[in-house]
Amino acid sequence: MKTLLLGWMAWGGLADLEITIRILNAGIIPDNIRRPGERRAAQILGSAGVTVRWAECPCTGEPGRNEFWVHVLDRPPRRLREAAGFAVIFPAGDARDGYAGIFYRNVTETAEREDADLAAMLGATIAHEIGHLLLGSNSHSPTGVMRLRLRRAELALASRGELRFTPENIARIRAMWERRGMGQ
Repeated sequence: MKTLLLGWMAWGGLADLEITIRILNAGIIPDNIRRPGERRAAQILGSAGVTVRWAECPCTGEPGRNEFWVHVLDRPPRRLREAAGFAVIFPAGDARDGYAGIFYRNVTETAEREDADLAAMLGATIAHEIGHLLLGSNSHSPTGVMRLRLRRAELALASRGELRFTPENIARIRAMWERRGMGQ
């Protein structure tokens, strides 16, 4: 398993939640785009105090409590044709469980249309969808990485390593961690 640990002082101390993202790429995203995209996603998640460990799959075993799947697909189904990604969330006891997906063709097209760095767009999309798994499906914000549609301004922030979760998003993530005991 390849490891990239990035987290920073979102709360005046080291990141207190480590997650593993199991990425199922199947050769769709070239490594020279995927790796910088993963670094961007880890930076953005780090703004909420989340440290990311990446696992390139195929992976063995069931995902653990702080592990999330991201499936890379070439293109979306017709009903999601405008989306860059999706998250499927279902209840799991007192917590949430689910997985996310990225539509690489749409990520590429959006980066071109918005004149944005492709790796930054990929990283922002991954962080956004993982954000849904951490926050729930109704978690869009007027600003930041959880904005409904990431536009040129957000992608420029992502390119500079400045795209973040909002303070409200961070408070909700921390509250969830405390309820689930994930930050321990």
